[in-house]
Amino acid sequence: MRKLLSILLISFILFGCSKKRILLDELTNKGTGESPIMYNEDGLFNGIGFDVFTNGQLRHEGRLVDGKLNGLYKCYYESGQLKEEGNWKENGLNGLWKYYYENGQLKCEGSLEDGKINGLWKYYHENGQLKQEGSYRIYNHLGGVYNYNLSHNIIFSSSNDKEVVEEKLICFLPTINPYYNRKSHKYGLWKYYYENGQLIAEGNRKGSDRDGLWKYYYENGQLKAEGNWKGSNRDGLWKYYDKNGQLEKEWHWEDGKKGCKYYYENGQLKKEGVMTKYYNTGGDSFWPSGWWKFYYPNGQLQKEGEFYYMNGGISYDIPDKKRGVWKYYYENGQLKEEIPHSDYADSREDEKKLGTYKSYYENGQLKEEGEYGDDYKKNGLWKFYYPNGRLKEEGNYASTTLWRSRGGKGEKHLTWWYYYENGELEDVRNYRYGKLITTTMAVTSLPSGRQDMSGPKPQGNQVAGKVVVIITVDGSGNVINAIAGAKGSTTLNKQLLQRAKTAALKTKFEPGWWGFESNEADTDEEGKIIYHFIPN
Repeated sequence: MRKLLSILLISFILFGCSKKRILLDELTNKGTGESPIMYNEDGLFNGIGFDVFTNGQLRHEGRLVDGKLNGLYKCYYESGQLKEEGNWKENGLNGLWKYYYENGQLKCEGSLEDGKINGLWKYYHENGQLKQEGSYRIYNHLGGVYNYNLSHNIIFSSSNDKEVVEEKLICFLPTINPYYNRKSHKYGLWKYYYENGQLIAEGNRKGSDRDGLWKYYYENGQLKAEGNWKGSNRDGLWKYYDKNGQLEKEWHWEDGKKGCKYYYENGQLKKEGVMTKYYNTGGDSFWPSGWWKFYYPNGQLQKEGEFYYMNGGISYDIPDKKRGVWKYYYENGQLKEEIPHSDYADSREDEKKLGTYKSYYENGQLKEEGEYGDDYKKNGLWKFYYPNGRLKEEGNYASTTLWRSRGGKGEKHLTWWYYYENGELEDVRNYRYGKLITTTMAVTSLPSGRQDMSGPKPQGNQVAGKVVVIITVDGSGNVINAIAGAKGSTTLNKQLLQRAKTAALKTKFEPGWWGFESNEADTDEEGKIIYHFIPN
């Protein structure tokens, strides 16, 4: 009781001598919820209407003249701290209004006109620093006004709805959400600030839309971004900077696309291309589309190619997929790789290759070439080269179509030839779906190209290894000398060397060029036979 008397005494001092002070529950509303007219037993009420929390603290109080709110109104937190204060005129909020944090700091302040926000408003952080500032204009919408009432007259609704109504009153704070001012719109220059007082952003508004040039800043005061807005969309050239003020990227917005440029810290162009809005994400997501270029920090082109984008956001479309041939470069500008991409990747990470592939050494010489088949694996003839341009190895990978049901797709298959850097044949191997065939193999090579017509293959081998035999062949095709264990041999097992030499001496080659007529050749020639020994 003593607490309530203290409250009434304070209210008497705040509002001066009034005819009456009365709890709102003791008054009767004979108007409407939005335009109340309050009566007591004597008729239209003139005096102070108030309400209290369950702890006895004053909740809110305001002056009524002829049953309507007129004059100063105040609302409090349950702790007793002032929450908001301002003036009413004929049941409408008018003039300067102020709202406070529970710690007593000013939260926002500005003018209202007939319950509508109008003119300059300022908002503050809880530490007292300015948070945002700008002006409102009353919104006159052709076709009607939005159903959002900023007035406090709802506190005088019927007692049955009292708890709901009072909860609305406690939560009332106009324009904290800058996009939800239904009867008033932001207009003109607006500024937003960090808690340390530094500017966050500044620019003009027309209602919920930003209009014209806007600038955004880091907390250290450096410019972060700048560009123009048109309606709710960015328009034209936008520039973005890092915290040190270095240009980081440039986006040029036009018709739902943005032309993009990104930069290294040294100012060199990093990448450039177009990004298109992707509709399947449910938001403003943009993905690379069309031709893109990427650069090294020294300015040299690093890679270039096309990103696939299916307009319209078909459900199975995946953005940011590479398509066609992409080219990759060394830092000296030489072409490094040409990689063909399929349009049917299952994800951005799944870059399926389809078509002709080539790679190059840094000196520009071809390094390897071949095809990727429709299963996105190596297929058919592939060739690999030394940096001097000479052939290093060649052979076939299991065919996509021929070996589809047999396994081993993309594996070495059938005969492969291997060469030394000087062009001489080093080895020949036979594969079956990636595995060496488990039989002894003999491969012959003569400078003239003459082929062996017959020759035994060593059998009954107990160990594995490769034996190279240097041979001398006369004009009639007979092997007249054989030296086993030459360069390229992987074993010096005496048994294998002897078997290889014996087999080589029994090998018969085609006659020499002149031998076709005279059965004799002018000179002998040297060659080699390579034996692969695989245990039986």
